[in-house]
Amino acid sequence: MSQPLLNPLEIEDLLNQYRSDLRKLEYQIYKTQTVIQELEQQAAEAQKALSLETAKALPGATKETKKGKAKTGRKSPGRPPLAKAAPAQEEAAAATEEVKETAPAEEMPQQPEAKRSRKAASAKKGAPKKKKGPGRPRKAAAEKKGPEAEKKEKAEKGDAGYRLSDWDKFIIDSLKTKQQALITQDFLDIAKDNPDIKSGEAQIKVKLNRSLHKLANRKGVLAKVEHSGRGYAYALNEWVNAKGALPKKYAR
Repeated sequence: MSQPLLNPLEIEDLLNQYRSDLRKLEYQIYKTQTVIQELEQQAAEAQKALSLETAKALPGATKETKKGKAKTGRKSPGRPPLAKAAPAQEEAAAATEEVKETAPAEEMPQQPEAKRSRKAASAKKGAPKKKKGPGRPRKAAAEKKGPEAEKKEKAEKGDAGYRLSDWDKFIIDSLKTKQQALITQDFLDIAKDNPDIKSGEAQIKVKLNRSLHKLANRKGVLAKVEHSGRGYAYALNEWVNAKGALPKKYAR
C-alpha cells in the first residue's frame, strides 16, 4: 500500500494536533514531577518522625539517661567528723592512762599536744574533698575546621546556603549571563546549544522543570514573573523589587 499524500491544510492540521499533544504531555510531566516531589518530602518527614519514636521507645535510651542523671547528681554527705574521731579519742585516753602510770609527774603536760595532733589528723580524714572545677571548654565545630575546608564548603553551596545541583547552577548562570528573565524554552535552547550537555531534549526538559520548580517554589532563589507570551518567566529573586515587580531592564 502506497503512502497517501496530504494537502497543505491536512498537514497543518496534523502539526497542530501533534503540537497540542506535546504540550499536554509536557503538562502531565510537570504535574507528575510536582506530585513526586511532594510525596518524597512527606515520606522523609514520616521517616524522621518514626525514627524519633523508635529512639524514645528503646530501653537503652532510658538507661543512659538514668546513668547520666546519677553521674551529674551530687554525692551524699558522709559521716560526720566526730563519729570518725571517736576511736582516736579512745586511743588517746588509753595512752594518757598508760603515761600516768609509767611516766613521772613532770612529763604530764605533754599529753594535750598528742591529743591535738591526733584530733587534727582525724579531722583531716573526715573533711570532705574539694571538687575539681570544670576544665577548658571544647572547641566548637566551626573552630576545628580549617580555612581550606570552609572555602570548599562555600564553593559547593550557593548564595542561599544549600548545595546546588549542576542544573541549578546552569539555570542561575544562564540568567546572570542573559541579564533578563527567561522562559523554559529559552533554557532549553541554551542547553541544546551547549556542547557539554549530551542529554536528549525530553530528558533536558524533565531536569529543567525539576530544577525550576525547586528553585522557585521551595528554595526561593527564582521568582516567577509575567511576560508578553503565555505562562510566566523566571528571574532571579534579587532582581525583583519590594513590591514583587521586575524592573524593565530585566524584562524579557
